[in-house]
Amino acid sequence: MKITALIVATWIALPYAAGADILITRDGQRIGTDGAWKDRGRRIVYTAKGALSSICTDEIDLEMSREATDEAIRPKPKPAWATLSPRGWRRAARRWER
Repeated sequence: MKITALIVATWIALPYAAGADILITRDGQRIGTDGAWKDRGRRIVYTAKGALSSICTDEIDLEMSREATDEAIRPKPKPAWATLSPRGWRRAARRWER
């Protein structure tokens, strides 16, 4: 049962993890895309909310967009409590009860 729930949760979350690309305009607005955006010369082509869209390259800060996309994709470090063993959890619980 637990494995089935894990598989379903992964299947649901996979499209959201893959579509983490972000475009940032010159005025600072952030545009989340459903997939990767493509530089087509004078236009940036992307899909947002299921619709194919494009915007002029002059309106997009490409360097900031690449940095924001890399930051969104980069895995987050685990918090310290997530790495505790069962023994560590018991010790922490005893200290907290005091």
